[in-house]
Amino acid sequence: MAQNRKITPLIVAVTCLILGAWLAYSAFYTGLEKPYPPSATGWYEASRRPISRLWGQGIAFDGVYWYFSGRQYLCKTYLNYSIIIENRNPIPEELKKQGYDHIGDIDYFEGIIYAPVEDYRYKNGTFVLYFAENLTYTGKYIKTSQSHMPWCAIDPETQLLYSSEFDNVRSLYVYDLKKDFRRLKDLPLSQTLHRVQGGTIHNGLFYLSCDDFGELLYIVDIKTGKVLDSSATNIGWEMEGLTIYRFENASLGILHFIDHVKNIYHYSFKEAAG
Repeated sequence: MAQNRKITPLIVAVTCLILGAWLAYSAFYTGLEKPYPPSATGWYEASRRPISRLWGQGIAFDGVYWYFSGRQYLCKTYLNYSIIIENRNPIPEELKKQGYDHIGDIDYFEGIIYAPVEDYRYKNGTFVLYFAENLTYTGKYIKTSQSHMPWCAIDPETQLLYSSEFDNVRSLYVYDLKKDFRRLKDLPLSQTLHRVQGGTIHNGLFYLSCDDFGELLYIVDIKTGKVLDSSATNIGWEMEGLTIYRFENASLGILHFIDHVKNIYHYSFKEAAG
């Protein structure tokens, strides 16, 4: 009985800690500015579809074709996800010999696929460039001082490339494509993000996918780094890369992301009444 009396206060204390953490999280979440844009009241799933397990890291769209990445894989598909071409050995041998073995969330810009590639020691995240036409290596890669490099995204207006670490992300790294990937001043965020998996840029906003509590989507102002909104997808799987393209077909939505299992999700905004 004495043991039970000792255990009971411990259970109560742990329960209180868990409840306190949940209340703190709830207070923080409700304090965020939302919704964004003003005409929307939140995201909803327009459709989803199973895809290959090989495609479970990143996604990009050029207005005609999809591009998908796996840990050591790239492919290009038609809109209906049928494969046009794939590269099953995309990481250059020179980098593979140095321990590079993981491609993250990719981006497309002016005929080039930009792939963030990590090595198993997490020392020097590297951007590797591929021709979008046939997914062959361009011969160019750029090493950085990043430890993790889970994603990259390009602002087509400024030709700045952004990336981040994976966890405890307090700022985004900024690189200038016009100056051969010269690193610029980091962009501080208004809050710390966790387990960032993917990113894309649209109309002056970052859309970031995180494999955190609720598999959240975050919207961030590209000029100030202020987190404007977040939305829990609760997909139940590890959230990965994402991209944005507004399709006329409502079932294909606006925002498109993948999980690490074998699904692609198409999300749209719930429009406000009136």
